[in-house]
Amino acid sequence: MQLSAPIMETYTDDKPSYSIFKEGLEVTFYNGKESPSTVVRSNYAYLDNDNNIWELRDSVVISTDNGTRLETEQLFWDQSNGKDKIYTDRFVKITSEDQIIMGNGFESDSKLTKRRIKKVTATLYVDMSEQNMGEETNTSLLEATY
Repeated sequence: MQLSAPIMETYTDDKPSYSIFKEGLEVTFYNGKESPSTVVRSNYAYLDNDNNIWELRDSVVISTDNGTRLETEQLFWDQSNGKDKIYTDRFVKITSEDQIIMGNGFESDSKLTKRRIKKVTATLYVDMSEQNMGEETNTSLLEATY
C-alpha cells in the first residue's frame, strides 16, 4: 500500500487520536503485484487512529484493475479488529465493463468483490451476441428500479 497526500495533520493528544487529510489523499494498493490493483482517491479524509476507521469525503473514487469504478461523496472504511469493510449511506455509482449500478447505501469488502447496494437503480448493458448465434453483436439496455 502506498499513501500520498499534500498534507497530513495528526492529533495524538485527543482521544481518539486522529489524522486529517484536508487536501485529500490517494491510496494505491498492489496486493503482491507490480502494477496497482486498486486506487482510492478523495478530496478529504479523516482517520480515527485508535479504532482504525477511515472516513473519506468529497469526490470519493475507487478504481480497480478489473475496470470497476465506484463513485460516492462519503465512504467509511472499517479496518478495526481485522475487519475490511467499506460502506456508505449516500448515493453510490458503480461502473464496470458491462454495467452501471446506482443506489443509495452500499456495503462491501475493500476489493469490491462482495458488494451489496441498497435502494438500487440499475442500468445494465447485456451482450446478446450468444443468443443471436453468429449474427452481428446486439446490445440491449435494461433499466430497473427496486
